[in-house]
Amino acid sequence: MEIICVDTNLLVDYFRKKDKAETRLYRLSARFEISVPSVVAYEFLRGQKNSNLDSFLDKLLKSTSSLPFDLACAQKAAEIWQVNKPTGNSIEPEDLLIAATTLTWGYPLATNNPKHFEHIPGIRLI
Repeated sequence: MEIICVDTNLLVDYFRKKDKAETRLYRLSARFEISVPSVVAYEFLRGQKNSNLDSFLDKLLKSTSSLPFDLACAQKAAEIWQVNKPTGNSIEPEDLLIAATTLTWGYPLATNNPKHFEHIPGIRLI
């Protein structure tokens, strides 16, 4: 089964909806092995205030693989930033780190916000 990375917005959508089968994350999990970049976990945790959060993340992270942001990812992020800076394409810091993680590990990214990533050379979006 092919591995894909998921963006924070897929986790937020899944967490908030009562009918999980209606979410994109649920549908993708039937076709792909889901991986959660560590930056996505951080971004998700930062934005949530809910007593069920720990249980949700514990279950999710136990059922998926997690991708660390390491030195190779940092180098890739710097490269992406340097390529995009002269073009005027701005990218949010978290999106830059998520893109660098997916590119470093060689996995496509599933996101509900493709415009945040589509100008990054080499990124494969689902």
